[in-house]
Amino acid sequence: MKPIRFVLAGLVTLFACTKQASPIASISAENIKPCEVTIVCTVSQPELFTLPLMKVWMSLDPDKEMTSFLTTNVMKDGKMSLTYPCAYPDTRYYFKVRLFRGDSVFYDSEEMTFVTADLSSDMVDMGLSVKWAGANLGARQPQELGTRVTSLPASLPQRLPTRAEFNELFEKCDVFTNTYHNVRGSLFISRENQNVIFFPVEHITEEAFYWCADEGQALHFMSNGMHKYEERDDSEGGFIRFVSSK
Repeated sequence: MKPIRFVLAGLVTLFACTKQASPIASISAENIKPCEVTIVCTVSQPELFTLPLMKVWMSLDPDKEMTSFLTTNVMKDGKMSLTYPCAYPDTRYYFKVRLFRGDSVFYDSEEMTFVTADLSSDMVDMGLSVKWAGANLGARQPQELGTRVTSLPASLPQRLPTRAEFNELFEKCDVFTNTYHNVRGSLFISRENQNVIFFPVEHITEEAFYWCADEGQALHFMSNGMHKYEERDDSEGGFIRFVSSK
């Protein structure tokens, strides 16, 4: 039995002598926004990576196989990063990272998690000509409809958006029909700076009218993502989303 013990000891010693530190210094979720996150992998030994490739898988359900992924082959200053779009604000996401060296898998991460940022109820800079309120008049949170205004007062604490400003919002944002905190509505993600605002619709009718500064005009939002301007009498009511100068 002595030779066997000697050989086993020798193998353990050899393994201990040749074991190397992990080439991965850290993996992190950074610059987390309501609908965007950047996954960053910092490599402690970048010289080991020729033809590097990083894949990032993302999922909302940790119990299901991750099938959605993005890739990058750019390494700079020992870091590889991917900016990943996320559909839902204030939501927990799960992700995994796999690194390749050439055609070979070099590193597989464990499952990690992050929570996307929540939406703001304050004035939001969408990178456009005006700032947009994050919530309706009378609402405390973006998903609340707030006060239905049946007669527009002569003076308001801030001003209504014009049709031109509404048009700019549609033209310079990616618009998605979405559910936010169990409320249906339209999610606007600015292509200028990735900031986000949400316009809720009513639960039963799945539509909502938002007043414009143009007299008698309201923007009709529908839960299927359609919208159109309509002539609307004050008595029919509508919701208000303020804008302000930058």
